[in-house]
Amino acid sequence: MKVFKVLVALVLSFALLCVQGLLMGGFACDKSFSPKAVTKAVQETNFTEELYKQTLKNSDAKSNQQVQEFLEKALRTDTASQLVGRYASSAIGSVLYGQEFTRFTKKDLMDLTSDSLEELDRSTGGMLTDEQKQAAMGYVRANGNALVEEINRTLPVLEQTAAMDSQEMAAIAKAQRMLSAPVRAALGGACMILGVILIALFWRSRLGFLWWAAISFMLGAAFLFLGTSSDFLTSYIQDSGEGTAFALLLTGMFSQGMTLVGYVSMGLALFLVLLCLLGRKLAFRAARRYGSEEE
Repeated sequence: MKVFKVLVALVLSFALLCVQGLLMGGFACDKSFSPKAVTKAVQETNFTEELYKQTLKNSDAKSNQQVQEFLEKALRTDTASQLVGRYASSAIGSVLYGQEFTRFTKKDLMDLTSDSLEELDRSTGGMLTDEQKQAAMGYVRANGNALVEEINRTLPVLEQTAAMDSQEMAAIAKAQRMLSAPVRAALGGACMILGVILIALFWRSRLGFLWWAAISFMLGAAFLFLGTSSDFLTSYIQDSGEGTAFALLLTGMFSQGMTLVGYVSMGLALFLVLLCLLGRKLAFRAARRYGSEEE
């Protein structure tokens, strides 16, 4: 009987591992494309700076080297990261969810540059001169059309079939369809049912909690490893210059989602261990009370 119970537990554990893994993958993908995750990825990966460098390179815009370097400093500010993060999130959402998206315009670029220069001026204690600001704004005004065109070409939008057909977005869109909200709800229900059956199978010893905790711990460790790997990949892209600015952003976004889900799974494992200990303690007290009553 014990051997049969262990075999059933192994089958249930494998099924729970697969179902919970898919559920975590769906939530990780969903969280990776949230506006907050995109903005944080923009800030941590220097995406704005990389986007500007790629845009400048591909648009063949000519300018004074000092002005270019000055603009790069301005685009490292939090203001630039937040604005570009919202734009990037909206652009990606238009592909994955069909949300309404307004293309980046020259006015948006001028406002972005102006706000970034203001923050840079405040952070340097008012050290920027009017000549520096005018030179930067003049450069953006003169080359704005080419820069805006390249920015819109860099990020995926619905109007661009080339971007839609890219391997990254095709794979992500497919994953999003497969792991939509109804599918995640079904997976969550199946995960709960399998977990409850596993707990009930070892109810007297409360070891079912530990089985489920072990599964959650393994999945959490795997997702944290994937999140860390994405961090290393992001650093490699930044240091080597390999890959596009959009590829840099994607790795940073997935790092956010994978890491968050990994920590949640670790928290679930800890919670299940505590439930096991609490259940065993209550069962021990109940047994002692029952024994004392018989005496």
